[in-house]
Amino acid sequence: MEQADFSNIKDELENAKKGDTILHLNYKGLKNLPPCLLYDICYRNLKTIYAKRNLLTCLPDNLNQLSSLVEIYMPSNNIKAIPDGICNLTKLESLNLCDNELTQLPADIGRLGNLQKLQVSVNKLASLPSSIGQLRYLKTLELMRNDLSTLPISLCRCESLMTLNLDYNRLTSLPRHFWRLTSLTELSVCGNNLITLPQTFANKGLGSLRFLLVDKNPALHVLPISLIHIDTGNFQSCRQRNPLGVLPGVVELVVPYKETSVPIVMPPEIRDITAPWNSIPSLQELGLRTTGALRSRFSDPKEFLALLDSLPCTLKSLLLDPTALCQFCLQEVYVSALPLLVFNKSVFYLGFCCSVKCAVQICLTYSTNFGMDIVYPLYMPVI
Repeated sequence: MEQADFSNIKDELENAKKGDTILHLNYKGLKNLPPCLLYDICYRNLKTIYAKRNLLTCLPDNLNQLSSLVEIYMPSNNIKAIPDGICNLTKLESLNLCDNELTQLPADIGRLGNLQKLQVSVNKLASLPSSIGQLRYLKTLELMRNDLSTLPISLCRCESLMTLNLDYNRLTSLPRHFWRLTSLTELSVCGNNLITLPQTFANKGLGSLRFLLVDKNPALHVLPISLIHIDTGNFQSCRQRNPLGVLPGVVELVVPYKETSVPIVMPPEIRDITAPWNSIPSLQELGLRTTGALRSRFSDPKEFLALLDSLPCTLKSLLLDPTALCQFCLQEVYVSALPLLVFNKSVFYLGFCCSVKCAVQICLTYSTNFGMDIVYPLYMPVI
């Protein structure tokens, strides 16, 4: 086997051996990392490895020997896999493997307990491991230009996450559970196949959200009403394709507005809609609202969770993370509600109300106070 030549990085290795904690290996044409890094204890104090734009195809299994590593910066290589051993680098704060050939992340990536920045854009990731939700200090997650069609619900447990980039994947929707990302300030989902967005965005806990960029999602025609005061980027680049019939089993509407029609795809959790002239919610909806209201009666949240354990998983999930909140009274909405469509500055916004009474109040608020058009319901009786 041809022995690798590391003569062009002799000075860099010597500096690191003498105590330099940063190893500069960018643009060196390396096919492998020098083995001495892993076997010579003189390198155990290394904190940062810069190895951008080399010819690396893999990382050594025992990379965790460099137990002091805080940052790994290796974009623009040909790395096809991340060894499981990297999950033992408990001091690691930043991992940048953008523009490589990764098809998956380590199943135990959640063990990187101090990781604050994970950048794996421009790879071939089709899924994310559920353990990613254990990265409680993660602040930046970059997943642009991969092959993701779904996201794990566990991602909503990354309570410190501030920036999430999902541009140019294959997503058709986002988990409604994302309302739990209370530190999130910027979310970019441009260039996907989004048809709906969660109604709970910026409504229940996302007080920090300032930007939700949705450019170039051709089947996205309506935004949640909770985003009406949030920068959503170039929404005019959306609405290029009819979204109806794409997601089997969801409730769909076509609402006339002036000389056009607005195609609306309800959140997948909504089973039926309540019309103003028939405003009684379904029995399942009433049961869920009654059960959800019990939460306030328990001083210990674990007691409420124990109560939900007796329910089917889908109902338990709904009660923990409702589909929407009533736009007026903030009553939790689960599987049926009265939809409300608002037109403002050439954008249609969809919201839900729990009753006709609340819908009337919202109509008055938006039309009287803000001069916006209430498009749907088409008929609202006076109460």
